[in-house]
Parts: sequence; C-alpha cells; structure tokens
Amino acid sequence: MKRKLLKQISTEWASNLWIGLEMLVVSIVVWYVADYMFVKSLYANQETGFDISDTYLIRWNTLAEEDPEFIPWDKADPETGELPPNAFTPDVNKRQLIRLIEANEDVEKVSLSSDVPYSWSYMGQTMSYVEPETNDTLRLSMRIIQATPGYIDVFRVPSRSGLTLDEERQALADGKMLISSDCLNDPASYYTGTMPKDNMKASELINRGLLYNGNQCAVGGLIPPVKRNHFDSSQNTAIVPKDLEGDIRWLNHIAVKVKPGVKDFAERFMDKARTSYNVGNLRVIGVQSFEARKRECVQSTTEEVWRRIYAMIFLLVNVFLGLLGTFWFRTQQRVSEVAVRMTYGATPAQIFKRLIGEGLLILTLITPLAYLGDWILAHNELTEVYYGKYDQWWRTLSLAACVYGVMAIMVVIGIWIPARRAMKTEPAIALKDE
Repeated sequence: MKRKLLKQISTEWASNLWIGLEMLVVSIVVWYVADYMFVKSLYANQETGFDISDTYLIRWNTLAEEDPEFIPWDKADPETGELPPNAFTPDVNKRQLIRLIEANEDVEKVSLSSDVPYSWSYMGQTMSYVEPETNDTLRLSMRIIQATPGYIDVFRVPSRSGLTLDEERQALADGKMLISSDCLNDPASYYTGTMPKDNMKASELINRGLLYNGNQCAVGGLIPPVKRNHFDSSQNTAIVPKDLEGDIRWLNHIAVKVKPGVKDFAERFMDKARTSYNVGNLRVIGVQSFEARKRECVQSTTEEVWRRIYAMIFLLVNVFLGLLGTFWFRTQQRVSEVAVRMTYGATPAQIFKRLIGEGLLILTLITPLAYLGDWILAHNELTEVYYGKYDQWWRTLSLAACVYGVMAIMVVIGIWIPARRAMKTEPAIALKDE
C-alpha cells in the first residue's frame, strides 16, 4: 500500500509539493514556538530560592544638592582619606532609616541588601578556594548578594545543608557566607589541580574560606540557586554578610516582611512617611509589594508567550484549512474511485486509511527536513537558551516528535471531513454521475 501511495503522490507532485512545503515551514515555526514555551515553562516551575509572601520594598531616594532641604555631607580628609568622628554620611542616614522601620508595629523583619527578587540589579564575581596543602585552586562563578542577616528572615531563604532560618541568620551575623549547593556544576566554574572538580562536593566547602574581593570569608551553609525572577534560570548565588554598622554604601534595597494578617501596609506606611521616615537627606518615595513587582517583571514575558501561542494557532489553522481545501477538491475528483472501491467490498475504514495515509506520508517525508531546520536554528543559537545551552539533542528531538504529533492531528482532521462527505455518497449515484 505504501508503494501505491508513493506512486499516487508522485503522480500529483505539483499540489503535493506545495502541501509539503507548507507543512515544512509550519513544522519549523511551531517547533520554534514550542521550544520557547518549553524552556520558559521549565524555568517557571523551578524553585525560586526565596519566599515573597507578605514582603514589601521600601523605595527611597536622596535629595539633590540643589534642594533647599539638603544637608551637606561630611567629607573625608583629603590627606588621610578618613572621615571625622560622628560624620554625617549616606550610610548614617540609611542606618537611621532602618532603625525607624524596625520600630514600625506592622513590621516583623527588615533587610538591607544589594539585590532583591524581581530586580534588574546584578553583581557577579569569581570566588576562589585554594587547598592549603596542594595549592589546588577552585574558582566559582557566583552571583553576589550583599545583605544584612535580616535578608534570611524577610525572604525565608531555604537551606540545603540542614540549617534552620535562625541558624542561617546567625551564620551571616557571624560573618559567614551562604552559597548555592549547585555551584560546582556551573560550566563557568573550574578547578586547577590534581583532583578533578567532579570528585568534589559543595558540602566540603562549609567552614572553609573563599577569597572574595581580596578578603577571605568562610562558608556557613548551602542554599538553593536563587532566581532573579519567575521566568529566569536559577543562578548560583552567594549571600555575603554585611554588618549594618559597617560599609553599606552599595546596599540600596530595603525590604520588609510584615506581620501575619496586616492589611493595607503600603498605604499606612506612606501616611507616616513624611513625618516619621524622612531622615537627613533620605526621602521615602513609595512602598511596593513584591507580588506587584513579580507581576511587572513577568508581564512582558507572559505577553510574549501569548503572542507566540496565537501565531502558532494561526499557522496550524492555515495548515488545517490548506489540507481541508486541497483534499476536499481531490476527494471530490475521486468520488467515482471511492464508489468503485465500495462496490467491490472496500470498507469505510480501508478508504479512510488510504486517504489519510496519503497526507500522513507527505508529513512523514518532510519531517527529516523539518528536523534539520530545527537543528540549524538551535546550532546557530537562534533559540531560547537553557542553562547556557541552545543545542540539546533531547530537547530538539522530543519537541520535534511533539510537533509531528500535532501536525498529524491537523492532517487527519483536515482529510477526514471531506473523506467523510465522500463516503456518504451512494456508490450507484456516484457511478451514474460519472
């Protein structure tokens, strides 16, 4: 039967060529859209590494020097580079603001950090560990979050080394950092020495010192990789401790976790902002929940996902209508052939099988070309990146199989409708008309 179908397809090569080209283009485009949605769904369902329930971002800015209320900052001595005792600096204002927020009756915990969830801020750095006896060196590519210990309580960062939230907070208070448990799996991390990196475990780094910014900081525990937002990949992260009384010039994100049951926190906080939270040259300008920030960050990606879904549906409908029209015309031309076959005992199932088999065979013939097109897109890094990789055979092949299945359904439905109509014609009437 396959030989007969091939002969029939070759006989009607002109119309079949156009159908095949349409299937080829649509198969590649649908695969491209499916790959984008697949990667985004994988990212969306991964652990974030934080909890934003009941959390808010306190937005603030600094008065310009031209502002009438501006108070001049104390300057460092030009010769020694040291500030005078009790100097008036931005860090002093930030400490005062943090203390005032901590005293708010609705606030449970406060943190000051260089980065927060659903933010476009990013600080990346390479950390190093040197084995004292062999001088073997491990270099880790990490996303850096400098934070006060309250960061753990505000975002409830889970532990991968069995620590409680109190123990994680205490580790930061003791000057120890928390690093992602998957840091050794990062392709950007590498090991120079006698022992392969694959033989090491992240847990072996606990209580060992990592070189960071020229200083050594011990590892206090392991945490999951932390995401920046909903649709991003998880990133190997180091939460580096910062003392509120130390150098906090790069820490500009104030986040709070409110007590359970607190309602309308943002409105109530801003009602008191001018009278209670304007400190020195710092002005509170707004309060935003992290749930709202999440919606803002994911909105553009969500809109893009829906645009691609609509485009994919439009193309699939075009394939369906193209097949419906082509095979409607072709089936009408074969009414007499169908009648003869039914007269000689062919069952409806056999006739359906032959008609639908023709469309499926065309789809099967163009599938290798479609897969080649999929691979070219992935190999040239025109698809969505998944943890640093574009071309992953399992991803390309599995999605190509899914696309083949979807296209096959379109083929079957597009041919079944006109075939069913032809089957309803009585053989005697069809032969008489012929």
